[in-house]
Amino acid sequence: MKQLSSLDTNICVTDFVEISHLLLDISTSESGCLSSNGIKKTDSSMADWSVGCVGAGDELCTWWTHLITCGLYWRHGDTSHAQQHYSLVRKCPSELLNNDLALAIGLAFCTRKMCYDDKAKKNFTDMAWLHCQKSFSYLEKDGFPLMRKSSKIFAVMQKLARGITYEWIMMTLLDVWNNKLSDEPCWEQSAPNPMRRLYHTIFSQFIGLRDYCDSKKVLTFKLLGRALTGGNPITTWYMLKALLSNQSDAVKSSKSSAKKSKGNQPLLEFHCQFQVIQRLRKDFFNRCNLN
Repeated sequence: MKQLSSLDTNICVTDFVEISHLLLDISTSESGCLSSNGIKKTDSSMADWSVGCVGAGDELCTWWTHLITCGLYWRHGDTSHAQQHYSLVRKCPSELLNNDLALAIGLAFCTRKMCYDDKAKKNFTDMAWLHCQKSFSYLEKDGFPLMRKSSKIFAVMQKLARGITYEWIMMTLLDVWNNKLSDEPCWEQSAPNPMRRLYHTIFSQFIGLRDYCDSKKVLTFKLLGRALTGGNPITTWYMLKALLSNQSDAVKSSKSSAKKSKGNQPLLEFHCQFQVIQRLRKDFFNRCNLN
């Protein structure tokens, strides 16, 4: 979870796949469904999965491992390997069906899956919007983790799970809005009021997590929230410039890290996950001659 929520772009595929295999070996060791025999740390086979039975061993650990691993593949821009985990995440253990936070992050996961794989479908926007609403409704039932009512590690895990859920919902709302934009400047096409209200509510709760929220994430979601709600484009432009001011250095650093890791692709820069940022840059350049 920490890797998925981190802004560190130097996390390579083998870094998290090795941990994922280890967790799955432990959680399914009773059934022997999975085996890491013959797998080396730098072996390309680390990216190939022999999917075991979710019902064997520790179902909860297995489910969370597949969900987070899939999210990390998305961060790498690797949808093909992410797809190998979809069927396992769908088989949610019965114990989690009574857990509001698990249902919230599971539904948020579904919205991201739709954005990566189902945008061409006719009912994409309606289904993604519906799942965003349902996901947030379960978050509301779950409530914020309180340190005095639970162990420290449990509260930290709850906070990480909530943070990832908030991010996935906001990213999906932005994708849904971006998917419906016409050729007019995006700042002239604010989202419908219900979507704007939901985004604002989630963003407010997101920044309330404090130690979870990195300043760059806050700036990114604040900037895109302004675009979503039709905020003053001049202010939006200056915020966009601030966000991208260190982009060239980050790109150089990522390329250098990729070479050192012998071909392992590092994580995408956080803001590179948002197609609407490219749309903003395009509109500012074409309409205002800004670049």
